[in-house]
Amino acid sequence: MSICFKNVRDEMISNDVTILFCSCDAYSDLWDNFFMLLKKYWPEYDGEIILNTESKGFCYEGLRISSPLNCSSEVSWSDRLSLSLKRVKTPYVLIFLDDFYLKSPVRHKDFMKTLNYMKSHKDVASITYLKEPGGRESIPDLDGFVQRAKCALYKMTAHITLYKTEYLQSVLKHNESAWEFEVNGTIRSWLKTGMFLCPTNNEKAIFPYDFKGWSLCVKGKFYGPVKRYFEEQEGLKFYDERETIEVLPQGSGGSLTKKLHYLGKGLLSIFKKRAL
Repeated sequence: MSICFKNVRDEMISNDVTILFCSCDAYSDLWDNFFMLLKKYWPEYDGEIILNTESKGFCYEGLRISSPLNCSSEVSWSDRLSLSLKRVKTPYVLIFLDDFYLKSPVRHKDFMKTLNYMKSHKDVASITYLKEPGGRESIPDLDGFVQRAKCALYKMTAHITLYKTEYLQSVLKHNESAWEFEVNGTIRSWLKTGMFLCPTNNEKAIFPYDFKGWSLCVKGKFYGPVKRYFEEQEGLKFYDERETIEVLPQGSGGSLTKKLHYLGKGLLSIFKKRAL
């Protein structure tokens, strides 16, 4: 089933990009609201949406959402991601997490500029739409974006990011959590070729969502201020009994010993077997 929209044919992205919607069955109560906002704020998207979850299926009128993986809940985050990537038929994937709710229209024309830049520059492995550490060299042909340093932190990220499908698959290792994917995967990316780009700031985000380190859910619980925003501004209802917190957990600072520990684990992860 295709989606009709007003853009001219050369703006269609279904042959180039697949959305990879990363979730799990335990978070299925978030899906209806997520896809309602996706359809509302990005009507131009005409591609497939891969439902990266264990076994629960989901449909939303007007969206092309795939069937679930039908795998055990014991399968790790990285292995589920790898299995979902094997279903992707496009050269690029756009990662979304289930609680990154859109708050206003996607800047579609600006997204198309980043996609076309990636298509014409084969050495680009990733464009994230959140300002990340380690931005250094400006990109003359892509206003508002910079190239990130070779050993920048969080080059592999679960924030909304456009990845070259083949590259993302090559970085994944067996039995890693989302956090290990970001930390260990970043260290593995240091040893690979490929440019990573990010915006210079978040003032005019292409994908407007709560990206300040916390989103709708924090460790399985609703974060009150974000939840209330969507209740009041979008009229969303959250029916389940998921607990709500008002104060964010304190971040764990990084001592030199801890950083060296993470670096060691990341380097050792190079020798782990590839994800499923």
